[in-house]
Amino acid sequence: MSRAHQFVEVIEEPPFKGKVIALGEGAAADAVANLGRRFVTRPNSSWWWEHLRDNLPQYSYVSPGNNAYQLLPTICPDRPVLLFVSDDEAPPWLGFRASPGVLADAIAECSGFEYVVADPNGEWLVLENHHGVLVAIGEPVATNLRQHDA
Repeated sequence: MSRAHQFVEVIEEPPFKGKVIALGEGAAADAVANLGRRFVTRPNSSWWWEHLRDNLPQYSYVSPGNNAYQLLPTICPDRPVLLFVSDDEAPPWLGFRASPGVLADAIAECSGFEYVVADPNGEWLVLENHHGVLVAIGEPVATNLRQHDA
């Protein structure tokens, strides 16, 4: 089973049912395309974290326990955000909308996977890769992650 399908199974059960909304395939593809153009030099790559643009503030954090997702409610603004399960696959990716706290709790129920969390307006991204590195690009997430790590 793919990581994306595992995530779908998790969010279809309580306590996540109704709190995480799946984006339609077209909406997810459009959002990924827009985010890719803004933040990534090679938007069709599987690993966006290797191709981030350097003209925006960014900060990386190595999670000692491979649980960097727990920082999402701390570094992301407290409003609905987008999540894309990327996990070693080139776009398009399945997309979801929920609060950072709900997404962190749902990710905790899954085997580890790579993901992108994004502001719906395209102001910032947070990515976690298979090395347990959390990368925040754009504001306020880059500053929030840097302050957490201080």
